[in-house]
Amino acid sequence: MKNIHFPTPSTSSVFWEQTKLILQVRRRQLLWILVPFYLFVFIIELGGGVPGLIDRADDGRGIYLSWVPATEMGFNGDMGTLLFGWTLTLCLGLIWPVFVWSGNAPEQRDYHWTMPIGKTKHDLIRFAAGGCILAAIVLMFLLEASLIRLLPAHTNLFQALSAGAWFNLLAGPLLYYTWATVAAVWSNRPGLTIIAAVFGMMVVVVLSKATPPSLLATAVDFLLQGPYSIQSAAAFLFLTDISGLPKEVTPFQGLVATGFWLCAGFGAIVFASRRSQNNCA
Repeated sequence: MKNIHFPTPSTSSVFWEQTKLILQVRRRQLLWILVPFYLFVFIIELGGGVPGLIDRADDGRGIYLSWVPATEMGFNGDMGTLLFGWTLTLCLGLIWPVFVWSGNAPEQRDYHWTMPIGKTKHDLIRFAAGGCILAAIVLMFLLEASLIRLLPAHTNLFQALSAGAWFNLLAGPLLYYTWATVAAVWSNRPGLTIIAAVFGMMVVVVLSKATPPSLLATAVDFLLQGPYSIQSAAAFLFLTDISGLPKEVTPFQGLVATGFWLCAGFGAIVFASRRSQNNCA
């Protein structure tokens, strides 16, 4: 009997298929997330402020929700609204893998053995497809904010931000997305895993500040707060540009931190993918 040979699809064709699949399956969730997000960005950028809590205890009114002008937020001009919108993209980077990998938990990937490409390669291509969609979302946010800020009485982003700050605005959400993907590939409940990891890091930071200098404090400084930390990689020049504070992290240190944490996250995804294969085998 003559053997029937099915050609292995190219990496690019699998990438585009994965991208289309994510957009088709998650289009409703994308609309529910992105339409309010872009509308909210439009309102705060055009209005030059954000909703926030105001303390008026001095006149007896106490604390209440009000509109906080960007000029009163402690940043250069009206740049506080950009920080507020960008923080939302960081949060999106954390939760986006949950949508990308929904229905593809480790215990649901047995069908991957029937695919014409390796499981780890398939996982990495899906990660890349989700990352490109997230990058497009962030770029649309930056385009919207930039166009609005070309209007009079707004800070022109093209004049106010350095090249490194623009790099941060895109790399920050992608960095968070990379590490959140580790949880999505590793865990059957990625949402809970991500929440637990974020909460755990907050607890560790608080403990490190409440105790005398120790190995824990040194580790926290390197991982979460120092010049080569993940925080430095996510926002090393952007926060400096909008705050006017002296640069505590040099561009070189920030770029090294970004490269290190992206590569480490990529390696963690490969490790998590192979681990899930072993568990399914």
